[in-house]
Amino acid sequence: MYNKSLCTELSKLQTMIIASSFVQIECLTICFVAKHQIFAKLLNRHIVSRISYYFGAAGFTCVPIIVVIAISQANVYQEYQHIETCYPEYLARFKNLSDFAIYTFNEWCYFLAVLACMEALFCVTVAVITTWDMFKMLKALQLRVSKIQLQRYKSAIISLVSQMAASLLLLVAFVCLLATVLTNFSANQAIAELALLIGAQHSIVNVIVLITTTPPYRDHVSGYFMKLLKPKLVGPAAVGMLSEASRNPILIKL
Repeated sequence: MYNKSLCTELSKLQTMIIASSFVQIECLTICFVAKHQIFAKLLNRHIVSRISYYFGAAGFTCVPIIVVIAISQANVYQEYQHIETCYPEYLARFKNLSDFAIYTFNEWCYFLAVLACMEALFCVTVAVITTWDMFKMLKALQLRVSKIQLQRYKSAIISLVSQMAASLLLLVAFVCLLATVLTNFSANQAIAELALLIGAQHSIVNVIVLITTTPPYRDHVSGYFMKLLKPKLVGPAAVGMLSEASRNPILIKL
């Protein structure tokens, strides 16, 4: 029996995965702007108004979700109608499937491709401009903050840039999927599987980048492994060493 609700939920899930990939890159771009505003307030220049900041952040994250959901795949009843109209000879076979989703090439594919390219270009441009301006501000902050605080600021910028580079894996996966839609290569199935593999590695790569480029996380993880590798003295051997140390105390001349 055909599971209609399962097919509908799978289509919604695929739509939300695409939208969440866009939103993730946009949220990282907002982090660049937020960090830039911290430096801007310290130097009292290039300050963005609070209303503009929150309005832009809300619109920036909501628009891709609305657009992707608006152009998402049709529901199961519309898919049946499409099969009956265009491929009536396959209607019986589709009814025997537990779940399926139909992807048709239309003008929305071009719209989504153009929108994704514009969004990627905008995010990268904002990240580059804010990073360049933040490094300029760091030079002006050298005489206003301590060396420790200045090093923290530099580490935060490097961490953001590294995470943005790791997030490009999502764009690579999306480009591969887009290539399978816009072209008719015989190896489209392999390209789609490669895109899924690349996208699945993003979380792992992002965690590694976050730990290696953020000093508090790096120190915590390295300290944890040092505790695991550090030998512990237990049993009679430890008691013997402690008693030997008590019989032969170390004298420190003050």
